[in-house]
Amino acid sequence: MTQTADQDHPAAQLPTFPMTRTCPFSPPAEYAKLRESEPVSRASLKVNGRPAWLVTTYEHVRAVLGDSRVSSNLKLPGYPHQFHIPEEMLQEVRLMLLSMDPPDHTAQRRMLIPEFTARRMRAIRPRIQEIVDARIDAMLAKGGPVDLVTALALPVPSLVICELLGVPYEDHAQFEEWSALMMNHDISPEEYGAAVVGLDTYLDKLITAKENEPGDDLISRFIEKNRAEPIADHTDIVTMARLMLVGGHETTANMISLGVLGLLEHPEQLAAVQADPALLPGAVEELLRFFSISDSGTARVALEDIELGGTTIR
Repeated sequence: MTQTADQDHPAAQLPTFPMTRTCPFSPPAEYAKLRESEPVSRASLKVNGRPAWLVTTYEHVRAVLGDSRVSSNLKLPGYPHQFHIPEEMLQEVRLMLLSMDPPDHTAQRRMLIPEFTARRMRAIRPRIQEIVDARIDAMLAKGGPVDLVTALALPVPSLVICELLGVPYEDHAQFEEWSALMMNHDISPEEYGAAVVGLDTYLDKLITAKENEPGDDLISRFIEKNRAEPIADHTDIVTMARLMLVGGHETTANMISLGVLGLLEHPEQLAAVQADPALLPGAVEELLRFFSISDSGTARVALEDIELGGTTIR
């Protein structure tokens, strides 16, 4: 079956994506309904009103993400933008890893992967444990109710990502503000552009300093690797650092909060992991699957007509 946005689904009648949550902790129920009734459907993008395809089942999503006939390149015509990126910035911006296709994506990913192996993560676990213990001790010392978000969920990932990347923690309030703006669907293109420029300017200075005097941190190791085997330039490393800084604390902070909420709402599951800590790794994986911390989808643009679930995506 062939469907086109203009003929079969007038834009005014399309549901808006992302849909509005009725509960801040759960995705809209309409997505579950679409999975059952119309897993490949049309939606109108909130940022610009343009139509896009919305894919809502696991099988179909896997098929799309594994198809070489779709692209991650946000500069291509028809790309379903979900944020108010200024047009002039869109044309000039350097693609970051999430917006690259092979072979560029493959090359940069190869530089990143060794830093996130299980062995590397085990090596930094003791330091992360120290950070978490210190925040929990501070919460206990206060006595009485405390705000989990401000006392634990926000500072822990910020402290960890700062140490991992070699970013001064005293600057966390500023980069957290920029990050929050960049994840906001409702701000203007000017506000979005200012946040990107602000964070990139900050990272540009930081990376320039590390190029002159490398430290014992992930960004410095990227710089050293790139000198030995040139894959990326200075601007590429800035965009990599931006991706990790924004993604490394915002997502984790939200998951800590939602994970605790989920366990409190299911006391039998909380009791189970308290009785058997060996269940925790599986519990974390299930919480990551169960909760959706972002209203954004994984965006792709079709390079040619693709048949998906009986529908032609074009």
